[in-house]
Amino acid sequence: MGLLDFLKSIFSPKKENIKVVCPNCKKEFFLPADRCPHCGVHTDLLFGIRCPKCKTINSLNTKKCKNCNADLEEVAYSYQKEKQIYICPICGYRADYYMTSCPVCKTKFV
Repeated sequence: MGLLDFLKSIFSPKKENIKVVCPNCKKEFFLPADRCPHCGVHTDLLFGIRCPKCKTINSLNTKKCKNCNADLEEVAYSYQKEKQIYICPICGYRADYYMTSCPVCKTKFV
């Protein structure tokens, strides 16, 4: 190991194991992993679209469900139309815009 390798190992960010829950079997495992060690589902499916008909998890770039061939673009479009709601954890005030502080109880978020 050279001096540069040593300095890289000190200053480079450590890869932490991130605990996630498998969307298929609901058991916990650590990332980075290609598949869930319990049921074998790919980790790229952790961020996916669940088919409204058969509940199969599909990747985000899929247009049709791999199980029942349902149209998933319509499901993705309906999610884009929904507004994000922000809720104050102190008083419960609801807003459809990002708040840096609550206008009701004056709690600062940032």
